[in-house]
Amino acid sequence: MTKLVFFNQGIEQLSELIEAPKEKPTLITLYGYPCHGKTELIHRVQARFEGEKVILGVNPNHKTLQHAGKFRDEVDSYIFHCAWMRNMIDTDKKLNYDPNGWAEELFRKKIDLNALVYNPNLMGTPNLTLDLYDLIIINPESKRKFS
Repeated sequence: MTKLVFFNQGIEQLSELIEAPKEKPTLITLYGYPCHGKTELIHRVQARFEGEKVILGVNPNHKTLQHAGKFRDEVDSYIFHCAWMRNMIDTDKKLNYDPNGWAEELFRKKIDLNALVYNPNLMGTPNLTLDLYDLIIINPESKRKFS
């Protein structure tokens, strides 16, 4: 079932997942349109673990794949910064840019958490397929970076 939380609770949820003992690395995808708070969320989670764990916030692209393959055992967590919304077409076709399509092959495990970050003031209520997300992080405080 999809859980709804606000931004600070989202930081807590991601931090708890990263702290929980399990097979390394922790794989998290953050979906959402630009200016909804994905980058800020990644920075806040990274700051919590500074000096303790290696947490990479990365865009899912070919360079990411090359890096991940080389350093997979040295990284505690990957947080994939996905500037789009998941939908059924992406999931069915497993398009090569969506981490859910290639994580299992590259890391030999599935994504641990699929989250959506969104600001209802910038977007209103999104038309979502809720079962594509484990967590929805509502961030009404985010601001547009550009006009």
